Amino acid sequence: MPEEVKSYYSTLKFKDVIETEDTLVSIMKFFDNSLGIFSITNTSVDIWDSKIEFVGTKGTVSFSADYPVKILYLIHEDPAVATKLLALYELLADKFSEAPPVSYYGTKHREQMGDFFNVILDKTKELFIKPEEALRTLSVVEKIYNYEKK
Repeated sequence: MPEEVKSYYSTLKFKDVIETEDTLVSIMKFFDNSLGIFSITNTSVDIWDSKIEFVGTKGTVSFSADYPVKILYLIHEDPAVATKLLALYELLADKFSEAPPVSYYGTKHREQMGDFFNVILDKTKELFIKPEEALRTLSVVEKIYNYEKK
């Protein structure tokens, strides 16, 4: 969890289309003095192709989070770790081989809602994302939005 967060966000492109920001940037300082950067935008011309990137002292991974899920870049200081990660990706990639129908909200909202409804309907025993983890994420999001300076 970050100890300190400084954020800036704005609606740069979709002022007449959406009721929220379309671009956000945060710098996070953690308890061990490490730093993290979080940025998100939906102003790209690459519609609904969400990308996630993690950069660390031992390696970097960048992947597309929507259909089709694909690793865009992967490097690790230990080539064996990179090989294991690629093998895991290959193992799971077949699970997402069918394209979802077109939806305004992309694919992730539908998957999250389906997971929630399956738990409510007792089709599964527990949520994919545990409530404790969701609360930790909410705490970070609150820190991001509480700092905003325009």
